[in-house]
Amino acid sequence: GNPSVSGAGGILRDGGGRLLLAFSCHLGHATSLQAEVRALLFGIKLCVQRGFDSLHVELDSIVLVHILLGKGSCPWGVYQEIQQLLALQVHFLRVSHCLY
Repeated sequence: GNPSVSGAGGILRDGGGRLLLAFSCHLGHATSLQAEVRALLFGIKLCVQRGFDSLHVELDSIVLVHILLGKGSCPWGVYQEIQQLLALQVHFLRVSHCLY
């Protein structure tokens, strides 16, 4: 269902595709968009804490990509987390959509 129990995971690779960092975490009860936003926020904060910068973010949520690029409206249910992401935007150079 949506919302439901949610989890997140992500990976960080260097320019050559080599794995640098991977994470997974439990997010609790969330909608699919809330889970996508929380996963990205967790991942960006983790990268920044570990000293990684100038990130190219690839997301499988086209809705979230559009929100971050200013091409889509932000639902109130994720507004605060989106504001946190936008404050961290100095750490990612590019946001794009990927199919997986």
